[in-house]
Amino acid sequence: MREYYAQLLKNDENIYVSNFYNLISLYDSNVYHFNDLDFLSRSQREYLVKKLTKESHKQVRGKLIKHLDLGYEICFLPMSKMGKNSFDVLIEGYDEKKMFAITPGQHCAFLLYELANEKRSYLEVIQEIRQMIKTHPVHLEGLARRSELEKYQYEFQKMYPDLKKWQDDIVKTHFKTKYSIYPDD
Repeated sequence: MREYYAQLLKNDENIYVSNFYNLISLYDSNVYHFNDLDFLSRSQREYLVKKLTKESHKQVRGKLIKHLDLGYEICFLPMSKMGKNSFDVLIEGYDEKKMFAITPGQHCAFLLYELANEKRSYLEVIQEIRQMIKTHPVHLEGLARRSELEKYQYEFQKMYPDLKKWQDDIVKTHFKTKYSIYPDD
């Protein structure tokens, strides 16, 4: 399933599909807001729905898109769930049978979580984060603040200076004229 979406979405400059996990993250903008780590904006969700509707998908519920022929499902995370942040909901609900549409920050945090749990190597994780940054920046500062409370703090603090410099350079060269995504009318 992940391979299907990687192929289907590979030419979209606003979408990144993980190399390892059933995760799809979407570009928002180069300016970060307090909630950029927690949930996709309405525009991001509409962008993905509109794109996939053209490819035999249907939004069957507010937080679920389904491929009409293959039965593949893409889930949007709820904004919160009884005192849990959306990252905790992703970790607890991650399922290899579904794809998850998430923010770049959630995507990065998930990779760091897998590194901390020794499911991926440091090199694999930093390479995927760098690839992801080429598609869309990650709210690294917010992630650094949040990482103080997470199991992956040590790993992230090690890679943070390198990733920050990498992202600053990419934003200056590749994103200086790129703006927030909004669905075409």
